[in-house]
Amino acid sequence: MEGKLMSRYRISLATLLAGSLVAGCTSDNASVTESDDDAVADEPVQESIEFADWVPERGPTDRHAPDFELFNLCDEAPDSVWEKAGLHYHPEISETRIYGTHITCFLGMSEDLTESLSRGEAGNLGITVDDYSKKELKENGELIDMPIKSTLPGVHFREISDSNECTAGFETIQGRINFGDAGQKRGLSRQESCEVALAYLEQVVRK
Repeated sequence: MEGKLMSRYRISLATLLAGSLVAGCTSDNASVTESDDDAVADEPVQESIEFADWVPERGPTDRHAPDFELFNLCDEAPDSVWEKAGLHYHPEISETRIYGTHITCFLGMSEDLTESLSRGEAGNLGITVDDYSKKELKENGELIDMPIKSTLPGVHFREISDSNECTAGFETIQGRINFGDAGQKRGLSRQESCEVALAYLEQVVRK
């Protein structure tokens, strides 16, 4: 079963990354750690990046800014976006949850509910917009270094230890968009789990 799981993971991840490879984006920076020690992915030339029209304006997340309001990504992104990414709505786990500091939902990485549970063969993806800035996460020591290149500017990684979840995210003026995968529950390494989260993030938010 473990061999089958890992094989399916590699095929799925390779498919997700295909769009990034076609884009042909590369970075001259060989390290994932920038000069200010931010835990971020290598960043390519930003002129080649086109975000989907529904993605909020990129910029520092500041919950104290006038008229700040969290973007409800779960409900406001077009259904076609999730369908194209191969993510599935399951009423039992996918209802949008609105909290004071974040809005989140979980979409299955399989059409089958059982396979889409956190310890299922496919698992699910946590879709979240929160009001944390990258700066405060860094100051709190919550960012992690990952040797992973990204086609998106400002991407950073965070591990949520309670759920063994790796999240890949970036800031907007309406909250920090981050996707999380708890792949370690399915036998993946932390880096592999981060790669899954990043691959879905890139596919969903790019035009």
